[in-house]
Amino acid sequence: MWDCFLPCFTDPKTICITTYVRYDLAYTFSIYNDTSHPLSSLESMVLTFSFGEETLCILNIYHCVPVEPCTHNLLHLFSHNLNPTIPMLVLGNFNTHSYIWSFPYSTVFPWATELIDWFDNQGLQLLNPPCIAMWESGHDDCHPLVLDLALLNEAAAISGQISDLQISFQESLSSNHAALYLLWYPTESIALAPPPTLTGYAIDDLYMDS
Repeated sequence: MWDCFLPCFTDPKTICITTYVRYDLAYTFSIYNDTSHPLSSLESMVLTFSFGEETLCILNIYHCVPVEPCTHNLLHLFSHNLNPTIPMLVLGNFNTHSYIWSFPYSTVFPWATELIDWFDNQGLQLLNPPCIAMWESGHDDCHPLVLDLALLNEAAAISGQISDLQISFQESLSSNHAALYLLWYPTESIALAPPPTLTGYAIDDLYMDS
């Protein structure tokens, strides 16, 4: 039922990331796994979904934190500038605690500020609501954590074709990480997008007679 997209590798044990696309979606869209992209590595993938004249680029990231304290594996990310004209969705497990998205009890990591600066410089908008757990150990002695993030650049957000981010452990296939999911509506199918939720009215019984 699924196509599997992988980075370039020689040893399967070194792969930290993969992307699965449903067969019926793969037949509808043109999907390109850009293994020559500067951000393509064993820990990150760049996939381009094309539908007619429209394009959505998805950057899928897994940040494998080194054993050495106070170090990270994000240099390839920090040294690259995204194309602001291409609609892009950035998703992944960044394994980083920050004062912006983490719980107050989480210790902020030394590279968190540099990661936030990179997000800002690339014009990326964080979709995660604050302090919503993305990881749970299932043990009472371990606090829930925010490890997974979803971000959009301005080119993707301005068209209004992407839904709000949904977070669910029920949809995560028994993983201890929550599933992050959203919908993208190409312009040709924009009529299929659900209408905005009506705000409604607050009824006050004291004014019923008038």
